[in-house]
Amino acid sequence: MVEAGSNAPGPFSRRVEVIQAILEHVNLTMTESFTRVAVTTLNEIRTASHPAVQRAVDLRTEMEGS
Repeated sequence: MVEAGSNAPGPFSRRVEVIQAILEHVNLTMTESFTRVAVTTLNEIRTASHPAVQRAVDLRTEMEGS
């Protein structure tokens, strides 16, 4: 799995180790590539669906229509 000292200690490094174990990855680089994609995708979805963002888009649309 993850060798000692290869990750900074903390909650994120432990989560990556758990994901690595679930996916049965021997190499941490492969696991990290999956987590980067997932976080990027999650941020895009959150931005697109967050109520505050949607209200801002609605207000902008109303102002352009006036």
